[in-house]
Amino acid sequence: MPEARRIAIDDMIAKTAQGNREAFDALYAATSARLYALCLSILKDRPEAETTLERLYVALWQGSAGQPPQGAAALQWLTALARYRAIERLRARQAGTSSGEGARKAGALAAVPAEIEGSAAAPILSDLDEAQAEAIRDVFLNGLTYADLALRENVAVDDLRHWMRGALLRLRN
Repeated sequence: MPEARRIAIDDMIAKTAQGNREAFDALYAATSARLYALCLSILKDRPEAETTLERLYVALWQGSAGQPPQGAAALQWLTALARYRAIERLRARQAGTSSGEGARKAGALAAVPAEIEGSAAAPILSDLDEAQAEAIRDVFLNGLTYADLALRENVAVDDLRHWMRGALLRLRN
């Protein structure tokens, strides 16, 4: 990103937190499409992605989201915030699967790997053992972090990273 654009986004964030409506509109126009696409790719649910993004922009407007760290690229900071919020929402959804709405959404999310199994990805994932294929699905489709997966599998995070790297290299080859 050109330096001038980075500085402009930094300025828009600062002015937005101070209640400047024009800065907010400009920030939204410059960043919302990218951040929405990211939220949607994690959540796989349009209304949830929209709500997550709306809450991020409200936090920016109220100043409660903070400011990018000194020297950090503002768009990368916003992207990290959106990703974090989407993953937190996904985790909350998964934790609340006992409710009717949570169960419906969990069922819809569980259908995603099934669709992928029936697609061109199926032969690729079939090259892995079932545990590795499931781990790849959980991390890259369901938004699980390596730490969450390591906890579930009762292994050290570094060991899991090494194991996942091996699986990804097998897929690449």
